Parts: sequence; structure tokens; C-alpha cells
Amino acid sequence: AEAELEARTREAETARQHEAELARRVEQLQTQLRQLEQQLDAAGQSARAAARREGDAQDAHARAQAAVERAQAELDALAEK
Repeated sequence: AEAELEARTREAETARQHEAELARRVEQLQTQLRQLEQQLDAAGQSARAAARREGDAQDAHARAQAAVERAQAELDALAEK
């Protein structure tokens, strides 16, 4: 009976150690997940900013192209006179 009690005590201690290791691992994984979520959020913000800059650049290009076309039309009109 005493040997069985010692065996169960060892099993219980092993189970507690295993549970503690699992709890530490869960905590590590939760920390990693939070860090990855923050990185993903930052990457999304960066991508949105880049898209805005791209849109601004396209708008500026379109305005410049329109100005060139207007200037060319004025030159053509002056050349016809």
C-alpha cells in the first residue's frame, strides 16, 4: 500500500510538472500571438499608408498629364493662328 501511495504521489507530481510546463507554453504562445497581431496591424497600417501615397501619386500624375494636354492644346491653337 505504501509503495502504491508513493507511485501515485510521483504520478501526481509528474502531472503537476507537466501541467506547469503546459501553462508556461500557453503563456509563451499567447505572448507570441499578441506580438504577431501587433506586427500584422503595423503592416496593415503601412500598407494602407502606401496605398494612400500611391493614390496621391496617381492623382498628381493625372493632374500633370491634364496640364500637359492643356498646354499642348494651347500651343496647337497658337500654331494654327
